[in-house]
Amino acid sequence: MLAFTVGLSEAEPLTLYCMIKDASKGEVYKVDIEKRIVTLYDVFGFKIVQMDQDYITAINRTDSPGGWIWTLNRNTGEFAAAVVGFKHLKQDVKELAADSYKGTCTKKLL
Repeated sequence: MLAFTVGLSEAEPLTLYCMIKDASKGEVYKVDIEKRIVTLYDVFGFKIVQMDQDYITAINRTDSPGGWIWTLNRNTGEFAAAVVGFKHLKQDVKELAADSYKGTCTKKLL
């Protein structure tokens, strides 16, 4: 077990490098336990709504329909995320869509 966020200091945010399964790209998340927020690329803020010794769950709600949810297994580094919102097909044409993905987070880039 990695247990890399179980002892996470409440005073110090932790940067996680998360690789999406079956993709060549990754994402950078910062977890701030004290402020109860998770940020994606220092842009998108997620509010931590659930946290225990095994999992952290955060959501991002916007003024538009839909939103994001992100859950991290604190012991293994595995994460899952989902987003619901509008997908723009072409100018002035959009449809409601949902997408999900999962992968693994580490404390440093490999």
